[in-house]
Amino acid sequence: MKHKPIILIFLIGTGVVFYFSWKSNPDLEANEWIPLWLTTWANKNYNFRTAIPFMLMGVFISSFFRQSFRFYILCWMAMIVMVVIAEAGQLYLPGRSFDFWDIFYGVAGGAIGLITGKVFKFFVK
Repeated sequence: MKHKPIILIFLIGTGVVFYFSWKSNPDLEANEWIPLWLTTWANKNYNFRTAIPFMLMGVFISSFFRQSFRFYILCWMAMIVMVVIAEAGQLYLPGRSFDFWDIFYGVAGGAIGLITGKVFKFFVK
């Protein structure tokens, strides 16, 4: 029961990552439901935007759940697998390309999110 929210966070995060990674057009301005200021920022910070969903997943998981250090390492490893699968899937999509920098930013975003969540939790006891 206590892991259901964590699984839900991962499912939502995975859906967001795969949706945006596997679109044939990487330009976010094609999505009318995303605010223009956000799509403009995301298109200017092309590789860095990969880190954002992983940072958010990390912050949510480490802020709201008290688990062992091993658990957070496993969550981070799951995020690594997720970003590698998302990038590998782009090899088969027209208009998309595999980019090691996206993997780097996704991995770094997950780590920064997990650490930020733990620091936040430490100060907000």
